[in-house]
Amino acid sequence: MGSAQQVDNYISVVANVGIGAGIVLGGQVFHGISGYAGEVGHVTLDPDGPPCHCGNCGCWERLAGQSALIERAQRAIEAGGSSSIRGITEGSHGLCLPDIVEAARQGDAVARNALEETGRYLGIGIANLVNIFNPDRVVLCGVLSLAEEFLTPVIQQTLVQRAMSDPRAAAQFVVSRFKSDACVMGGVAMVMHDILSRPGLDGAQSPRQSGVFATQVSKWVERSPQLLTHHGGASSVSQSSHN
Repeated sequence: MGSAQQVDNYISVVANVGIGAGIVLGGQVFHGISGYAGEVGHVTLDPDGPPCHCGNCGCWERLAGQSALIERAQRAIEAGGSSSIRGITEGSHGLCLPDIVEAARQGDAVARNALEETGRYLGIGIANLVNIFNPDRVVLCGVLSLAEEFLTPVIQQTLVQRAMSDPRAAAQFVVSRFKSDACVMGGVAMVMHDILSRPGLDGAQSPRQSGVFATQVSKWVERSPQLLTHHGGASSVSQSSHN
């Protein structure tokens, strides 16, 4: 359905307020012994960094998540930085990701610097994952993928600088075609796979009926991802199905 079709070893990095990962090895989701595999957002990148709600300091998501991006822009504005962001948000709502992206498209230096630093930290974390897992592909999804035009070049440059050459050459970095809807689409795909892989269950459809059902649901999912957005979550299980 998405950006990791026919790929057996890949990592889906979901960058929202927090950061998580779905890890697929040999075509199977890796859950870990207690189901916590993929909590990559709490890997320490800076031991003296900002405190995280998990009790640690300098976690990846505190440096590269959506909140970190917004905080960077806010600090720069409060420090007196000239920015069109202030005009975009004044009298309407608090600073948010679309405001920063829009300002960056207009050439705003505060917005672009905040996105660049966030992209650099995203790239550092992804380089670590490439070195550890040696995947075929790394897929970025979640709300930060909406800023891909600014984040992708920085992430790719950071991968060149920080990932080992052989694993880096083997790993393709892409942005999910479903972007912020990728978790939902992955959840749908996993449910479909579970149902259709057990046709012998009581009440289950015949293989032929199941095949028709799968085709119909796939077409519906492909046509209507926007209908699923309000159900979105960020579990490492739903993140991992062919974003």
